[in-house]
Amino acid sequence: MRGRFKAIHRCLPRPEGRPRTPLFKSQRGNRLSCHAAADVIAKCGARAELPQKIIPHVLRHSFATAMVGNGCDIWHLSNMLGNNDIGTTQIYLHVNNEKLREQYDKGVPRLA
Repeated sequence: MRGRFKAIHRCLPRPEGRPRTPLFKSQRGNRLSCHAAADVIAKCGARAELPQKIIPHVLRHSFATAMVGNGCDIWHLSNMLGNNDIGTTQIYLHVNNEKLREQYDKGVPRLA
């Protein structure tokens, strides 16, 4: 396990279902509920004056899009996101026309 992922790994659910330690904590050190974490994320987006309301799903979608844009294949991404079906992962992806053209140019030889 790489060092940067150890903290997240400790927060993953155990076979019994409850994570070892909270990923997000309140000021008192208690585990944040899903709704409380979503509120914090939304407030950060508002403070940053982003044009749309930021919810956890937007962060997930942005992560998936960035991973694909940087060369991550969909099978590995699907595993990172915890999706059981690759078809579910495809929902998160945008077709980047520049990347699409780049891939096409790699695969199709140019005629001189």
